[in-house]
Amino acid sequence: MQWIAINGLSGDYERKEIERTTWNYGEALPEYDLQITITSGDQEPYVECFTLRAGKTSAMEMFAIAGEQNAERGNDLPAARPIIAPKRYGKGILRDDMGYTGLAVVNDGEPAYDITISGAPLPDGARLAIHRGHTERLTKNDGEAFYPCFIDMKLGGTFGSGLFDFMRERGLSILTVPITYRDSGNCWFQTDITLERDVEKSGGLRLSWRQILISDPTATAGSRLEATRPRAVRKEVETLKLSPARIKVTTYELQRTIRLHGKEEGREIFLRAKVELLEPLHLTVTRYRMELSRDGVLESPEFQDDIEKWEITDWSKDPIPHDEMRPLPRQLTCGDPVEGWVHFVTERNNQELDRSRVRFFVDTPQGTGSAEISPDHGYWNVIPNRMIAEK
Repeated sequence: MQWIAINGLSGDYERKEIERTTWNYGEALPEYDLQITITSGDQEPYVECFTLRAGKTSAMEMFAIAGEQNAERGNDLPAARPIIAPKRYGKGILRDDMGYTGLAVVNDGEPAYDITISGAPLPDGARLAIHRGHTERLTKNDGEAFYPCFIDMKLGGTFGSGLFDFMRERGLSILTVPITYRDSGNCWFQTDITLERDVEKSGGLRLSWRQILISDPTATAGSRLEATRPRAVRKEVETLKLSPARIKVTTYELQRTIRLHGKEEGREIFLRAKVELLEPLHLTVTRYRMELSRDGVLESPEFQDDIEKWEITDWSKDPIPHDEMRPLPRQLTCGDPVEGWVHFVTERNNQELDRSRVRFFVDTPQGTGSAEISPDHGYWNVIPNRMIAEK
């Protein structure tokens, strides 16, 4: 995040920026106290106050400050509640987690629902990103939930196994990762997990945590005002909720290899791309798809959800490396670009692919983002000796 701004509605319900505060990494996050007054005809004005700040689980959070109970809310934990706590930061042990390093958590209390872990900012514009950062339900008997971690940087990234070295090289001693979840009664909690450098601990990181009560992160403060809003304001809010998605897609690398299963002339296609959500705050990708266009003939290669079964190798090196591939995430948050690989299969051969225009699409419930690569054999397998192989 680089800045936070307050936007308001004019008399003609046009949005305009009222005030902006810049922010640099390491500074205290800006906050605003807002007083919202809603008038409608001869009715008595409705007034409510909020604190607006950069969020831990979303780009922005707004909390009501109507009474003393809100200030004390974080300390009033019920006895019967879910308790999500860290178990370890290390290697994955289940089949789908092998090869990854990440955060494992357990539930020491009542069943927890909608567990979400969204990562954390790091120095130099980097970010600790979480893969598969959502679990529908976790109970005491389920054992651990494992979340693979990656360090996203402006120029590439690395796996979560490098977190200790990254923190040490930049003088970062403590990192806090929030996890939100709810109980069966829709009461919401947050566990703040602290990773602290400690050379005496396995992996060099000591884990600690604290739990607080929070407001429902899926509800907006505006929903509590819905009954008192004038009709024109309600219409504007609904328009904002349903506004078309703005998605920026950047393609980095195209790889192809002989199709191991299926038609002899077929090819496996691997695309590395970055997806950045510009608007709204959150969206879930419903589908990644590809289109090949050659001389007016269109083909839609079949998407394969199996990136974890492939690896990047380089036969010119000794020993030969076997680098893991990170799948392109499906959870998008405004201001938090994601990068990864997608896999498709096609029946076209190399000559046909060289003459094909490649289009990549990111489908969401509120619109689609896309990128296009012009036909040219120079776009395929551009890094010498680098190839993708099945594990």
